[in-house]
Amino acid sequence: MLIVRVQSLTFPLHAGVFNRFSLGKLRCKLDLGLVVDLTKSIRYKNLLIIRESVKQFVKRFKIGPNDTHVSLETFAGESTLQTKFNDAAYYFEQALVDLIDDKLRGLSSPTRLDKALFMADQKMFTLDYGYRVGVRGVNILITDGKTNPASEDFSSAVQSLKVIYLSSFIIYYFLYLLYSFLCTPSGTFI
Repeated sequence: MLIVRVQSLTFPLHAGVFNRFSLGKLRCKLDLGLVVDLTKSIRYKNLLIIRESVKQFVKRFKIGPNDTHVSLETFAGESTLQTKFNDAAYYFEQALVDLIDDKLRGLSSPTRLDKALFMADQKMFTLDYGYRVGVRGVNILITDGKTNPASEDFSSAVQSLKVIYLSSFIIYYFLYLLYSFLCTPSGTFI
């Protein structure tokens, strides 16, 4: 499983990014976890960019019962799993886009990155929450990286989820590469 933490949200990522690199829909079996920071440190202007980018990113995948499944988690003071991988209501692209549009609104505080990572590790990517055995799992964590001083040590979740850190200057290219290399349009993993 791969999880990515975005350290800064001032990157020029928007819907046009994926249109420039139009490769068609990726048809592959993938469990794609999206964990999105909804705290005030993100700032509203960045939330708009995040919401549109996440919707466009999801639209590049073939979503369906035998294809990519998506689980969405949002967090601020608490972490909320908005949908599980096995929620059949979200095996359709439009339902996911509507969910993202509805849930990625409003900012609050404090930032509890620990709760987000523990939720992803201990719930999202488990069989009970629809994670499929033998299916590639990718978890993308979008945050500015700030966490509340009251946060618990989350190094065990970081290690379990195999977190890699990226600076804002390469995130634009990373999402394109992630999209391009998870699997080919024919469904074969690269």
